[in-house]
Amino acid sequence: MIDPSPSTIPLIIAAVGSGIAAILSSVAVIIGSLNKSTIESVKKTGEATHTLSNSAMGAQLLSSIADKEALAVVLHSVATKSGVLSDLEAAAAMDVRVEAAKKLYQEHVRNQAVVDAKLSN
Repeated sequence: MIDPSPSTIPLIIAAVGSGIAAILSSVAVIIGSLNKSTIESVKKTGEATHTLSNSAMGAQLLSSIADKEALAVVLHSVATKSGVLSDLEAAAAMDVRVEAAKKLYQEHVRNQAVVDAKLSN
């Protein structure tokens, strides 16, 4: 066993403290870089998920427009052949729904452009 003299004890404590500080500093740097890479990874995953869900929403809205337009064609065909007021009203009501679906899609595109601009900055 080493029996240090009283005059070397402060030096030993300082050396040990310095070594511990260096180790803790290294650990902090490693943890910081892990956290940064984890945060970046989560951010990239979030952006990819956002892009995917945005594309799916846009496709769904376009599909909804196409479905409503097809139904409007059928309703107008029936209304033209029958001449019945309720058939004409149904065709006109479907035209309103087609326009509403188009506006909803346009709103989605506008809102998405704002979000995409924020993500790219």
